[in-house]
Amino acid sequence: MHIVFASDNGFVRQLLVSSGSAAYAMRKSGRSVQVHVLDCGIGEDSWVWYARQMDRLSARHGLRVELRRHAIDMARFAHLPGWTNGSKATWARILIPGLLESADVCVYSDCDILFVTDPADIEAAVPGDILLAGHRNPFGECGPDARWHCRNGLPYEASSYVCAGLLTMNLSALRKADAVKRCFDFLACHPDPVSPDQTVLNNVCRGKTAILPDGWGLFSHECHGFEGRIKAIHFSGGWPWARCRNVYDALCLDRTRQESDLWRAFETKVLGISPSVP
Repeated sequence: MHIVFASDNGFVRQLLVSSGSAAYAMRKSGRSVQVHVLDCGIGEDSWVWYARQMDRLSARHGLRVELRRHAIDMARFAHLPGWTNGSKATWARILIPGLLESADVCVYSDCDILFVTDPADIEAAVPGDILLAGHRNPFGECGPDARWHCRNGLPYEASSYVCAGLLTMNLSALRKADAVKRCFDFLACHPDPVSPDQTVLNNVCRGKTAILPDGWGLFSHECHGFEGRIKAIHFSGGWPWARCRNVYDALCLDRTRQESDLWRAFETKVLGISPSVP
């Protein structure tokens, strides 16, 4: 299978945990996985460290992992907004259909996602002419995405609007729909999307999105009550690799303590590296 991540130099450690957990979750299947890294500014020393750690993980657990590095010209996105952490790396995901020309389907993941079960389970989540499948955006009709669409006179359907942090992408259908060009055409008219490329992808793929099965891409604050059904955790707040900066961080970390412990346990017990935050 093909699984894709995007990272700049500031998120290489998170890239290791996220991609490492995806590969580790596949250990019982014996399947091979191509891990595609959209390199949005990773330093050479950082890449060597990352590749070495992935090799160690693969050797230790008998994983079949092939790393593929794709250099991204980030100048194409220089004029566009970044996420709250300042990173613009996720803009690269709108290029995926053109980068993986020989693949029909892939799973895309942000670097703040911890895989608990085999990501191959969601490969088939884009049947027919569905272009994207993702976790339903949890902020509904009251969130910033809904308000942005209202201000811009664009339709917004909360039931089908997906969070772009974890996606199954129907690459064949996206190429047929000329999705990459349509993304840039949309940006030419709307250069200030509220949730960067998530806004763009949902508009370009409107009417052809699906919701991932239960438990996939749950935001960390949504995990309570899903014990035993969590498939992949999206750390949207209270990052387990960062120290508290304010009261909001403290509240998020307290609410997602169990999920953060899973992230750190993967760092120490599986990867064999020191935890991000002791």
